[in-house]
Amino acid sequence: MQLNKFNLLAISIIIFISSCAYYNTFFNAKQSYELAQKKRKSTRTNKVSSESRTNYEKTIKKCWKLIDFYSDSSKYADDALLLIGKSHYQLEEYAKSARIFEQFIPKYYDSKLIPEAKLWLARTYVKLDKDILALDLLQNFFEDNKTSKNIASQVFYVLGELYIKSGEKEKAVENLNKCIKITDDDELAGGAQLLIAKNFMELGEFENAIANFKKTRKHYIPVMQHFHSLMFEIDALDSLGQFDKSEILLKKMLSDERFKDQYSIIETKLINTYEFQNAQISFIIDSYRDIIFRYKKTEGAALASFNLAQVFEFDLGVFDSAEYYYGNVKKIFPKTEFVKEAARRKKLLTEYLKIHNQLVQDRQDLTRIAAGDSLTVVSVDSAKKSENSSLAMAEESSDLNTNMETSGVFENKADADNSKRKRPTINKNQVKKKSVKKVVKLRKLEEINISNNKNSYALGEFFLLKYENYDSAEVAFTNYSNKFSDSLLIPKALYSLYYLYTNIYHDSIKSDSIKNVIIADYPNSIYGKNILGIKSDEKAPDLLQIELKKKFNEAEYLLDEQKYDEAIITFLNITEKDSASIWGEKALYATAYTYEKYVQNIDSAVFYYTMLMQEYPGTESAKIAMAKTKEPEPEKNTSIDSLNTSLVIDSTVTVSSDSIKAANFKLPADSISSAGKNIPDSINTKTPLEKDLKNMNVNKIDAEKKGIDKTK
Repeated sequence: MQLNKFNLLAISIIIFISSCAYYNTFFNAKQSYELAQKKRKSTRTNKVSSESRTNYEKTIKKCWKLIDFYSDSSKYADDALLLIGKSHYQLEEYAKSARIFEQFIPKYYDSKLIPEAKLWLARTYVKLDKDILALDLLQNFFEDNKTSKNIASQVFYVLGELYIKSGEKEKAVENLNKCIKITDDDELAGGAQLLIAKNFMELGEFENAIANFKKTRKHYIPVMQHFHSLMFEIDALDSLGQFDKSEILLKKMLSDERFKDQYSIIETKLINTYEFQNAQISFIIDSYRDIIFRYKKTEGAALASFNLAQVFEFDLGVFDSAEYYYGNVKKIFPKTEFVKEAARRKKLLTEYLKIHNQLVQDRQDLTRIAAGDSLTVVSVDSAKKSENSSLAMAEESSDLNTNMETSGVFENKADADNSKRKRPTINKNQVKKKSVKKVVKLRKLEEINISNNKNSYALGEFFLLKYENYDSAEVAFTNYSNKFSDSLLIPKALYSLYYLYTNIYHDSIKSDSIKNVIIADYPNSIYGKNILGIKSDEKAPDLLQIELKKKFNEAEYLLDEQKYDEAIITFLNITEKDSASIWGEKALYATAYTYEKYVQNIDSAVFYYTMLMQEYPGTESAKIAMAKTKEPEPEKNTSIDSLNTSLVIDSTVTVSSDSIKAANFKLPADSISSAGKNIPDSINTKTPLEKDLKNMNVNKIDAEKKGIDKTK
């Protein structure tokens, strides 16, 4: 009897010591997490600081040790696993975080932590752009889960985020106000208030936006939230034309030490405000250069370079300087959001300059020949110009925008289309020009005339199809038609003018005049047949390309509006009409991507990615499709947790069926309709992955379209 009492006492002591060991370890893990959170709130950038990262990683390591020691079936495992998932989320490792929570919910279905796990899984889905899954988790949250006020307030916050993204603004504000009302977390309340203010900004209600941005700063919020709140308020003031108030706020921010790391952005925005107030161009240019010189390798300097490029392109028409500064954006700060747009505009201007420079050379040579030379000498750079010499040439030369081919670009600056202008600028490098070797090439008159003809037409086509400056296109095609009346390209140039007068300017008199010329002089051309309504195997290229581009833009707009069924129909129509140019390829890729990202129909996504690889082999789109559909490689350097699953250390995103199944999470059949997306069943329901991919052709497209149409 005494022995039994001793054994019982010993067991009790062991259990007590074990429990103490667990709680000490878990306390330390939780303390590391809280230290990381505290540092995150005080950090002056959007990045996870090295100190926070270290503490989040300590949390993960300690929690896995607990699970390994006590097993995943112990009463301690759910606390530890939840903290692991939250730490991965804070480290912005959202795929890992989602995987943890997806494991947690079915394994610990009776845990009191289930509501919190569902909340964090929904937050993770938002970061992964899986909004439908997030909404499905949270829409009936309070019916299915009894939870604390703290968790409830966070659920309302995430619902607010989701409804903003889906365009349901009233629901968004309703949920965010509920969050503010019940939460005890001042940071969360401030974040909700910021979302409400941004919501009013998107609606164009700038006065309401400003009032709510001011309310945001009454809460205790992290430094970066405070910064963004002020910058958004400044944008709202600018939209109302209250630039003097913007200037006052920006100057106050420049005297606040908390925003020291953002001074370059603040100064750039201040110069941008002066632009709105029509400050002298020379002052604007010098100011942007000064920012780039003083704040090297910062996001503000990159933004200054982008703005400066826009000044040169849209205000001065100095395209080579604009090209230089667009190219400079990525060199200064590769991660800025304007890198992609800067690269796109640089590419456009590079193409223009190639045409323009050759035209200048052609006309100089023709002038020399007219003076009596039978041959002309062309100086060709044997090496690429340095950026500095290109810049110097741009700023010292004034002939770039005075030639006849660009006269349409800058005639009406007040009425210019500023939709391409992406306002959100550099020190002139004092570098001597490098000496460049020259080689001599002799050109005959016939060769010069051919080049002049080709590039004169190419200029009009560039303005019409790529730069989308219709005034310049009209000027270029009109001049071409007058100067090269016997060219084989005249019907095409006339047809382009006919298109402009009919569809852009709606000038019936000029349109009819051009139409009559085409019918009278070129009735047997594809352009004449098109106007006469005569069936032809060929189509007018200009019209087709413009039509397809417009349709593609329409489809992208439909995506933004969450009208996925209509977007897919439009993309598939483009694919049917065009299989030879870039628009068919882009539309097919967009179809697959829409199924993957928005509709989350993996079989259909795989189907169209596979079709893309077959129809457009070797293209960049096909390479991306191949990467997405390939089987995931065996994971290396993975740590096996006690749930018998491996943590992905460096996973590659694919859309293969196997990789989706590996997530161990099934989307409920009614989840899409419950998300309020209004997607027809033909898109929601998985299209069976065809067994024989060899037969994937336009019949599949027709079948898909018919399936969508039946739902309407």
